[in-house]
Amino acid sequence: MAREEHSLEEMGAFKEVQLPPGQPTVGLIWVFANQTDAEGAIILGKEKARVVAQGCSQQPGQFDETYAPVAKIASVRILIAWATVQNLNIFQFDCKTAFLHAKIRHPIYACPYPGYVRSHPKSVLKILVALYGLRQSAYEFYTLFLSLLLNLGMIRCEVDHGVFFGRWLSPPDSLVMMPDDGSHLQLYIPLHVDDGLATMNSPSLYQWFIKTLKHRLLIVDLGPCEKFLNILIIRDHPNCKAWLSSHVYVVLRHSFYFYFYFEHLNFT
Repeated sequence: MAREEHSLEEMGAFKEVQLPPGQPTVGLIWVFANQTDAEGAIILGKEKARVVAQGCSQQPGQFDETYAPVAKIASVRILIAWATVQNLNIFQFDCKTAFLHAKIRHPIYACPYPGYVRSHPKSVLKILVALYGLRQSAYEFYTLFLSLLLNLGMIRCEVDHGVFFGRWLSPPDSLVMMPDDGSHLQLYIPLHVDDGLATMNSPSLYQWFIKTLKHRLLIVDLGPCEKFLNILIIRDHPNCKAWLSSHVYVVLRHSFYFYFYFEHLNFT
């Protein structure tokens, strides 16, 4: 919770103001979650706490667009298959406090969340960024990320708006090395909200990509991808083979259903 409050303050998420006459407010609540590894075990020290807006209470006029595309699972599988056949590198990256990097275009006021100390008892919080829970937050972040990729010279796939690709005949930066086989540089990015894969034929191109994004976003390089969207990725580079498995997700989901079923029987 302390880390979350620090992030909100650092990103300038709120401004304490007096509520204008006739303006509605939305609620803010705490949401907690545990982060798991590739086998579904809880990672100690990686607990998450988020201040989330109750977007269900937003009124018309407080938002416009709400839909944000994400990469289709079929697109992710196709890119993994393509990387396997071509023996390309697959890396993974994540954007921390992703939505907070995007601004919102409508004035929205919120009641202080539990634990927030107000300087004035009647003040409210004016939300300045795309806070988690707001209806337009995902769209605002997607628009921001799209503009950053277009500025890098990448193109959005018209079949799947959650996938982006770039090709360069010459290095976009002096530190980027051309592939040894003499082909052009390739970079494919499937994006799922704030999680992304990067498939490329030059690791230095990926390092340039991450370094450039860090000028605007809090990007974390997670290295070679082993798990994406609850899909385990096991690669055999010498033989150009790959295996995908969702057994962790299936086990956790079935465990939840069994628990819900038996709890329902006990209740009735």
